[in-house]
Amino acid sequence: MGSSVDPQKLSLTIKGILGTVVILLGFLGYQNIFDVDELTGAIISVVEAVLVVISTGTALYGLIRKIINKFKK
Repeated sequence: MGSSVDPQKLSLTIKGILGTVVILLGFLGYQNIFDVDELTGAIISVVEAVLVVISTGTALYGLIRKIINKFKK
């Protein structure tokens, strides 16, 4: 679970996966607790999609970096 660049830090792959899970759980809980209209629901969906793409990109970048660093050594 350590970073391939600095083993003392958490890897980007794990950070990205955890970020995606937290974002999805947060938005699912928000929509279930509050009564949202269509526009608000659409805005929440767009924000959620953007944040999930960013978190997934972070996880993929970390995974690719880990693979490249493994073959460098």
